[in-house]
Amino acid sequence: MPYPGVVELHIDATDVLRRVYRIRELMPVVGHGMHTFLFPEWTPGDHAPNEPLEKMAGLIITAKGSRVHWIRDTVDVHAFHVDVPAGVTQLEMQYEYLGSTGPDTGPVLITPTMLDLQWQSVILYPAGHFIRDVRYHPSVTLPSGWAYLTSLDGGVTAPQPGENTVTFPTIALDALIDQPVMAGRYLKQIVLTETPAPVRLDVAAESPENLSALSEVAKHFVALMPQANRLFGSHHYDHYDHMLFLSDELSTYFEHHRSGENSAPANFLKPSPNSTATAADLSFIVHGYVHSWNGMYRRPAEMWTPNLNTPERDSMLWVFEGLTDYWADVLSFRAGFYSHDNIDEQFSGLAATMTLDAGADWRSLEDTNNDAVILARRPASWPSWQRNMFDPYDSGEMIWLEADAIIRQESAGNRSLDDFARSFFGGGSDSGNVTKTYTFDAMLASLTAVQPYDWHSFFRSHLDDYGQGRLIHSIERTGYQLVFTDKSPGSSPPSGPLDLAYSLGMRVSPSGAIYAVHWGGPAFNANLTIGETIVSVNGKPYAPGVLVDAIRAAESSGPLDLVVKRGRWQHPASIIWKGGMRYPHLKRLPDNAPLLDEILAPISSTVVQ
Repeated sequence: MPYPGVVELHIDATDVLRRVYRIRELMPVVGHGMHTFLFPEWTPGDHAPNEPLEKMAGLIITAKGSRVHWIRDTVDVHAFHVDVPAGVTQLEMQYEYLGSTGPDTGPVLITPTMLDLQWQSVILYPAGHFIRDVRYHPSVTLPSGWAYLTSLDGGVTAPQPGENTVTFPTIALDALIDQPVMAGRYLKQIVLTETPAPVRLDVAAESPENLSALSEVAKHFVALMPQANRLFGSHHYDHYDHMLFLSDELSTYFEHHRSGENSAPANFLKPSPNSTATAADLSFIVHGYVHSWNGMYRRPAEMWTPNLNTPERDSMLWVFEGLTDYWADVLSFRAGFYSHDNIDEQFSGLAATMTLDAGADWRSLEDTNNDAVILARRPASWPSWQRNMFDPYDSGEMIWLEADAIIRQESAGNRSLDDFARSFFGGGSDSGNVTKTYTFDAMLASLTAVQPYDWHSFFRSHLDDYGQGRLIHSIERTGYQLVFTDKSPGSSPPSGPLDLAYSLGMRVSPSGAIYAVHWGGPAFNANLTIGETIVSVNGKPYAPGVLVDAIRAAESSGPLDLVVKRGRWQHPASIIWKGGMRYPHLKRLPDNAPLLDEILAPISSTVVQ
């Protein structure tokens, strides 16, 4: 049942110094009596009820100039009940969105030089309707001199002098929240491709100098376009905008059907003799782009909901995120974001992570999917024992790597997971904002059509069995094996944190703060915990080099004797370890076909008709 009329929504976004939006909604209503309006709780692409209700303030509702009382639901606190008087056909709602003034109050989305307008965080909408059947007529007033970029079409700027108001055409609510607005003083747009549909790179910067190397980085995005189109064989957007905010303050990441919100440090694109930034550091944008197919166009049926307040269920997070991670890594190499060293670090790191996942002994991967809802992104004291929502990302990627290898082996190299991408996530073009849902069984049927195999047993064994032993060896199907050497990954800066996960079983910041301890490892057995700081190593004041030298010396000597502190409390810790420095790497198996090399090879233009 479509909601009657069109909701007029205006955002006054001029108060950027105080990070406040002033919002006005004109809400048509039919009939008197109790009406319910909702502040969003869930957003497609997120896996927990993370929308910031606490940032809404100053709500005043009027009808025909008189104030109307509203009552919050005592159970569903995102619901506002309004007793509409007889004869009223429209409610006027005015309130503020109080943007974060620092990271301690949430992600910063408004700064004096730029903003990221996420529509789902600044609306009330009527309960009882599919959001695709609620229409909005949105407009936004920006600070003087600011410009904007968005995948929303048809924006018209007010012609009056001194007014910077942009009005967009009427649009369904589900399509509106899919298309955020980037605005700022210094914007630049690069068209990456015009065919088969326009794709653009939109960048906001704190100063013009920070855009100086944009064209060089854009080359990788240009190379990404044909590889993504050849992988999926189609697109499901009429155009797509990669949005990148370059700021040391604003921090955002969100995936959509027609656009993606991303951020990087302010000087990321500014050439510097001391800069270590590479294209690989922007590869996370590829993950969001893959979601346009996997997650936005096609979504597990139980993760689809009719509105923004119905809880979703995440038992197929290992497909939604794990398969997205897999294709994001593959495409990052095919498009040139990743080097061979990046691939070695990424896939050996994934396999090695399975060796630390002690929690797999008591919790199945299937169960960890629920943590997206239950635990969201809360910090954990012992993450390797507790497991969390990101296990389906990492373990899921390893599962799909193995599935790709199986298809290539079983078909004698004639088919691959790329064929599944085209058959399951492809089909048709420019589907608008329509999501096509699927079930576990439907996914299995599509895989079987690509390559007959007992896919049900394959996936269920990984999802239901305890332990991660099989996943550790998934890489071997691709012609490589996991090995450990004393050579650190090439991307690890010498002055950065110490990754001692595969030796002492902990990770240490440059200052000596312990920020990860793995359950059952040498550091764990020495009673070390997250939050402690190393004071000394074998009687010497702590420094990263001192600890590394001690680990190497311990191969032929006694234990490492540390003194650690938490606040004013200190205690000794003796770590028994004689294995030296250990880092994961991939090693070619000469008797196995190099399937990983085949997986990573760019798709030629002749493959997809």
